[in-house]
Amino acid sequence: GLEIAWAKEHKLIIVETDSKGALELIENPPLRHPSLSRTLRAIRRLIQRYWSVKVKHQLREANKVVDRLANLVLDTEETSLVLEHPPMDISFDLLADVCGTMFPRSL
Repeated sequence: GLEIAWAKEHKLIIVETDSKGALELIENPPLRHPSLSRTLRAIRRLIQRYWSVKVKHQLREANKVVDRLANLVLDTEETSLVLEHPPMDISFDLLADVCGTMFPRSL
């Protein structure tokens, strides 16, 4: 996603993840895992380009739109999917997200 945002010349990016572990790895990459370190260094290089990228933690319940979009990719043969406009399937969830609607957290 960051590569696509860079190619489209977006300069203010907020990356939200529901994985505190992923966020910690991006902020403090481990030294002892060469293959993981390589991937994390690539992410760090992307973040450090001449733009503003903020990576922050988001509860899974607040990440419903992203979860729905990820499931769209799983329903295709593609490894990635680029959408110019949101699909109608997620319009309710997207509207709720934009309006700041809060949903109870399931345990």
